[in-house]
Amino acid sequence: MTSLRIEGLDELNKTLSELSSKFEQEAGRLVNRTAQNVRTNAINLIRTPSMGDTYVQYTPFYKTHTASAPGDAPNIDTGRLVNSLTVTRSGSTSAEVLANVEYAAYLELGTRHMAARPFMTPAVEQERPNYERGLRELTRRAAK
Repeated sequence: MTSLRIEGLDELNKTLSELSSKFEQEAGRLVNRTAQNVRTNAINLIRTPSMGDTYVQYTPFYKTHTASAPGDAPNIDTGRLVNSLTVTRSGSTSAEVLANVEYAAYLELGTRHMAARPFMTPAVEQERPNYERGLRELTRRAAK
């Protein structure tokens, strides 16, 4: 009869558990940093003026507003959209960037009466290379 004895499994499991915990913490920091950067990118896109149609609106007083051009991020009117952007940690390695005004989705995606004025999707795409680079670096360090 042949037998095999493996020693050190308890220590190996402990080390792997510690590595997993450290990786999760660092991944959480990366996700949080990325989410904060996406929020900042979205705010900067909205704050960058775009020239579209100018019109007078009554809300409850007359004021002039210049809409952004279709495909560009929305121009600031009241500031509610920018002020509504928040980051929420939704797990140890997940976060959400939310626009907490009812009209945000209409601006992002457009309607049958208005072309999209995306601000969240371009903000995510601006940050994607940094996130991917950070994730590669994190996995490279964990593999050592």
